[in-house]
Amino acid sequence: MPRKAPDALKSCNMNFRATGKLKAALQKAADGNKRTLSQEMAHRLELSFVYEQTIGDVKQYERMRKKAIDVQNDPTKSPGRFYSKEEMAKIEAKVGEEMDAFRKSIAALLTKSEAA
Repeated sequence: MPRKAPDALKSCNMNFRATGKLKAALQKAADGNKRTLSQEMAHRLELSFVYEQTIGDVKQYERMRKKAIDVQNDPTKSPGRFYSKEEMAKIEAKVGEEMDAFRKSIAALLTKSEAA
């Protein structure tokens, strides 16, 4: 197992003020989780960053979901273009023709290289 970078293992001293009520709640949680008060505080701070990222991801998902529902209900709101069945048939036919021409040109090149 690879060793952690020295900075990841190193702890720093941080000082801040809190109410007695908050300290008591943290101490109670620390005791219940078998952590020191410092470990409990660090753990909860780290979780707050995870929570913040998760909430941001959920909000982004909700925005995308709402946009998808809007587009589903009204295709004119789409940033892209929707094609009718007739338009798609024409596009598919054109792509098919181009693919046939491409295959023929590849076959001709292969025939030339085999003859050489």
